[in-house]
Amino acid sequence: MDAIVYFSGIYLFVILSIVGGVVWLQISLSKKHNKWLGLILPFICFVCASFIIFSMLPFGSTVTNLTEIVDGNVVSKVTVNQEVSVLNIFFVFLISNIPTLILLLIYIANRKKIKVKNQLDKMNIQDLE
Repeated sequence: MDAIVYFSGIYLFVILSIVGGVVWLQISLSKKHNKWLGLILPFICFVCASFIIFSMLPFGSTVTNLTEIVDGNVVSKVTVNQEVSVLNIFFVFLISNIPTLILLLIYIANRKKIKVKNQLDKMNIQDLE
């Protein structure tokens, strides 16, 4: 029991460290002069979310026939149709893009701070003239 709690704590620490590292990297990339650098991580997350959706498409419709044979006679035959609906795909797409949205919000907030700082610098320069 103690080993399970110990390893759970380690896993939690590793996951939180990775998430913290990604957030720190996003903040630092968003603060760079080149505005495209801050869009790298959101783009990667969006591509991963797209892969999730594209992996669902081959399983759009399946038919399973279950047949029970007793003493050489077919007793029952059941057909099960499983369909992945557009609504399911939409919700999976929304949920899998939550990290993309968070990274984009970090990007927008940092770019807005940079824009305000640049405007204040311009105003200070104009006041000195």
